[in-house]
Amino acid sequence: MIWKEVPYRVVIGRNGRILGDFIETPPEQMINRGRRRGKRARIPKQSGRTGDTAEFLCDKTEYVFGVGPDRERASLRHKLFMDKLEQCVRDSGDEAVAKLIEALLEYERNPVPALPEDVDTETFFVFQFEGELDTLISDRPQVREYWHRQRHPDTAASSSKEFTCLITGKPCVPVGRHPPVRRVPGGGPSTPLVSFDDAVFESYRLSKNENAPISSDAAEAYVAGLNRLLDREYRDADGNRQPSRRVDLSRDTAVVFWSREGSDLVDLFAEVMDASPEAVRVLFESPYTGRRPVLDDPQAFYAAVISGAKGRAVLRQWMETTVADAARSVRRYFDDIAIVQPGGDIRPQPLRHLLRSTAAFGETDNIPPHLAADVFAAILRETTPYPHALLDASVRRMRAEQSRRDPKAPWRSGPVPPERAALIKAYLSRARCLSQLAPNFPEVTMSLDEKCSNVPYRLGRLFAVLERLQEVAVRPSATIRDRFFGAASSNPVTVFQRLIRGAQPHVSKADAGPYFDKMIGEIIDGLPSANPFPATLTLQEQGLFAVGYYHQRQALFMKKTASDKLASTTSKQ
Repeated sequence: MIWKEVPYRVVIGRNGRILGDFIETPPEQMINRGRRRGKRARIPKQSGRTGDTAEFLCDKTEYVFGVGPDRERASLRHKLFMDKLEQCVRDSGDEAVAKLIEALLEYERNPVPALPEDVDTETFFVFQFEGELDTLISDRPQVREYWHRQRHPDTAASSSKEFTCLITGKPCVPVGRHPPVRRVPGGGPSTPLVSFDDAVFESYRLSKNENAPISSDAAEAYVAGLNRLLDREYRDADGNRQPSRRVDLSRDTAVVFWSREGSDLVDLFAEVMDASPEAVRVLFESPYTGRRPVLDDPQAFYAAVISGAKGRAVLRQWMETTVADAARSVRRYFDDIAIVQPGGDIRPQPLRHLLRSTAAFGETDNIPPHLAADVFAAILRETTPYPHALLDASVRRMRAEQSRRDPKAPWRSGPVPPERAALIKAYLSRARCLSQLAPNFPEVTMSLDEKCSNVPYRLGRLFAVLERLQEVAVRPSATIRDRFFGAASSNPVTVFQRLIRGAQPHVSKADAGPYFDKMIGEIIDGLPSANPFPATLTLQEQGLFAVGYYHQRQALFMKKTASDKLASTTSKQ
């Protein structure tokens, strides 16, 4: 059985006639172009037909009433619909279906009541029986049993092998073809989760889906669940939109999540991961307000990362925890990525925006699905480090984009935009917490730490000051960043002495030269005298260099920095 929005319901009387008018959707549920959206109804699974194929107990106007612009085609389709009903009566003996047949035959002779004006060939109808208006005829026990036999004929006698369903653990006949999952990111409108379409995927002399035996009932159940979770516009039986159970990580990767019972966190989770300010505020304030006790909810919380690849759905990560642990882990994640942004703001960014900063050209299409899946898994498992590939991708993008410019937002120019800085900070903070870094590795702060004596961090700060001095002194078309950022962040000894010597003429040219000269001196004074510029920096140290560069650059681009004030004062004298 599946859920489908159906505009009209037809009540069949025990006298074999249509009772009253067609039950229609309330006017407030109308959608654009005048088509009725309809209430959700639980109907027999449909065929996904091609050509003239009737559905069972829920179909379009031509099939149900034989009414359409092409009378010959409508008559043929109506006969196909009636044949299915007659087969049901023969096999099940259900009274309601027999009365439905009588009512439709009578309607052919005397079409009363008339079809509503907005009915066209694409309008669907379902049926109810007099005295049973809380359910549909398709929900009657005899009808359900009949339809189950039709959908899943017993083929055990034709197979000499015995199989156990991987989902239910019960003996089964493996379903021949798994139903398609709809809305899989990157997988097209419908994509199978399990498919053995080539002999190379088979083993142990098992044929096709025998390699992953799942009963037909279990297959339909898990696909129905996934279709609900992947549908961002899912509506209940009354047409009310339900909270999303999906978070997109990239164009072809998404997370679906759920719990066994209702939960405030689960309802808010998609908004939280999209960094909705209100949702994040509720998550952080809940322990103090008592309004949403998400941190004390012990019920199970599940999440799966799914992506589409080569015509099938791929399950990349599976996570089981509790709602309380999930809430704590997400709070920890927001602490990990908290970093100062333009204007001093520390507002978090959606996860997909952060991941986009690691992809070529900043395109979500270029985010590796395995990286997105591993990052999300680390978010829900706070004792797991963020993947090493996250830092590696961030550092590689820094070198590739060292010449990047954004004239409208100079604080975003260069190799370390806020999103990339947040990811690097998150990686280093988690690794330090899990004792995966050297004991003297410093704590990575949200904003500029002038007291930090760590060499890579200070070198990053120094590079940002030298770059900014060059910008205000000569306004070059290409700065030292365009030529030297990669070398400065990986092999400092090769470039820094040259950069410091080259900065001396800029001090005399810039109005704020004395301010920058003093800042350069203070940063260099904090470096060890024996070896101020190391020959090489590790990948983690390159990440810290980037954070130092980013912190210092943000401080220099605040609305009114000390350099701006000094430059303004000097120009008036």
